[in-house]
Amino acid sequence: MGDNKNDDFWKSGNDDFWNKPVADKDWLNEDENSFFHSDSRQNGNNENPYLYQEQLKTQKQTDYSGLSGEMYTQTQSTWATKQHQKEKNKKKDGGKQVHIHTIICLVFIFLAVISAVGAASAIKILKNQAAELAKKLDYEEIEVGDSFQYNDNNKAYLEDAAYTIVTEEDFKGFPKGMKLIAVYVKVESDEYVRDGYAFKNCYAGFEEEGNVVYKKPAGESLVYSYILGLGFDKEQILSTYGIGNGFNSTGYFFFFVPEEVDEITLYMEKREENKKISMLEKVYMKNMIVLPEEGMVTEMLVERKGR
Repeated sequence: MGDNKNDDFWKSGNDDFWNKPVADKDWLNEDENSFFHSDSRQNGNNENPYLYQEQLKTQKQTDYSGLSGEMYTQTQSTWATKQHQKEKNKKKDGGKQVHIHTIICLVFIFLAVISAVGAASAIKILKNQAAELAKKLDYEEIEVGDSFQYNDNNKAYLEDAAYTIVTEEDFKGFPKGMKLIAVYVKVESDEYVRDGYAFKNCYAGFEEEGNVVYKKPAGESLVYSYILGLGFDKEQILSTYGIGNGFNSTGYFFFFVPEEVDEITLYMEKREENKKISMLEKVYMKNMIVLPEEGMVTEMLVERKGR
């Protein structure tokens, strides 16, 4: 090629780089001043500088050996005094809380006792008032005919007889020794009055083994299963809570009575409220004979439709 030039870097002995002496060795010693060499000297040639740093931190937090004996004792005493004061404050605050809770509980108990005593006193007063009114109880007994005025807004109609509808022989499982009788009632009313119902409190009285016994009308749930097969409907069963009072009503009151009963008295109460106590003012009475069971009569009764 033209010039016989040697470009091999390693084989060139004439290169200035290899011939110059090292004049400044400070760059070799820079590592000795580095972070890791510094920690090694301080740590007694510890091979793990990171571990040494953690030990320094721990020593700063817990090592009191550098303190003199008097200062260490004073520090410990101060710490113990603070701890004792904290415990004392806790006990003091706890005592205050317990004391406050006790007072609150006692107050509530006191109020409950006062309320109970007040309620008992009120009940006692009401009982005394009822007793005084009962002593003055003076109601009128009135025997009525086929029709009469029941309150000012109801005109009532009754018959002289009650009718035997069902006996023990008619139904298996029927109450033994009893019979079911029906009392026909009709009420005409075209005005509603507060609590102005007719027959709201009615019952039948009869003799049984020498004693007078009273029975209220039987409810629909007790009666309907017995009279359904005879042709009666639910509308013919009069409400035991009262009828009339702005509506016309026609139907029957049904009573379970002993089979030997042949006469009853129908009682119908008229009450008024006095000082929130229901007071009996009048008792209407109607004597009735009890007719024996008769198929043709029962059919006639069924034809008398309800309201």
